[in-house]
Amino acid sequence: MAASKRLRMRAKMAWLNSLSEASAGALGQLFSTLLLYPLDTSKTRVQACMDSGQSSSPGGSGEGKRASGGKAGSGAGGKKKAKAVPWQEWFLSLYTGIETKALQTLVSQFLFFYTYEYIKRKVKGTGRQINAFDNVLIGMLAGSVNVLITQPLDTYVTMKQSKALLSESGDDDEDDDEDENEKDLENGQVREAKEKRKEKKEEEEEAKIRPYAALGPSLFLSINPGLQYAIFDQVKGVLMRRRAARANAAAGGGGRGKGGTSLSAFDAFILGAISKCIATVVTYPAIRGKVVCQSVHGSKYAGLADAMTKIVQSEGSSGLYKGLPQQLTKTVLSAAIGLMLKEKISQAEKTFAATILKMASKQQK
Repeated sequence: MAASKRLRMRAKMAWLNSLSEASAGALGQLFSTLLLYPLDTSKTRVQACMDSGQSSSPGGSGEGKRASGGKAGSGAGGKKKAKAVPWQEWFLSLYTGIETKALQTLVSQFLFFYTYEYIKRKVKGTGRQINAFDNVLIGMLAGSVNVLITQPLDTYVTMKQSKALLSESGDDDEDDDEDENEKDLENGQVREAKEKRKEKKEEEEEAKIRPYAALGPSLFLSINPGLQYAIFDQVKGVLMRRRAARANAAAGGGGRGKGGTSLSAFDAFILGAISKCIATVVTYPAIRGKVVCQSVHGSKYAGLADAMTKIVQSEGSSGLYKGLPQQLTKTVLSAAIGLMLKEKISQAEKTFAATILKMASKQQK
């Protein structure tokens, strides 16, 4: 009887552990995403832009056009466009799609962490020792489940973030030239006509949204979180074992050994940053190709290989790494902050759950 109670208690603790890891990971990453969302939007626009001369800097897209050396007269038009976009509007545009991104982050991270912990628990239940390669495979499986369910949200967010690139297309340049000739006579009507043309073009582009655009690249890139969490878990395990050994040695020598079962916030931040940096650099060309396929101009490309080929043709082989500094800044900070918060939230949740279960078992007695 006592043995069956212990088994039931152990099963409950295992389930609560998976739930705790999933909810902690989702909440930690949600806070990180909301904090760094402007960086996310900026790096998406840099990655999605196929013209290496364009930029998404504050003050409008005119600077990018002047740098790109486009057709004659675009410099003047660019200056006027820069004046027409106040910095407040540019700043607010960095938060385009934040509500959808928040939902996508919460759902995707919960799914990933729950699946990741569930598969690890099942593998450990067979008596198998999980090594680094197993961690990568488990991460890829968890990432694939996540992608299949949340890909439509990811595509929609990328489309919304890259929508600003529509105003940098050649069609708008032609509209600007025509409008400049009419400006002195009917400035108000011209502005209204431009807004209508822009809205119509945006509606046409949004109508081309494919919920599962770049699904293949996204599934391939499930190796990214697999690598990240494999590196994180392996290094964390080494640190925990060393700390536990030092604590036991100190306790055996008459000192008070402190438990080495959890990471400090600083340790989790550093480990999260290093693991994400390695995973991002290894997979970045595919990341850039995926963003291009999901952007407002994504319907132009037949797939990841076609997108990467055209990137190389347009920008050279270095174009495959265009936007890498922005990607590293955003993703490394996001992963580091998210994993740091995950560790702390998870520890608090496990402590709370253990206390509740102990109280429940005492009441049953």
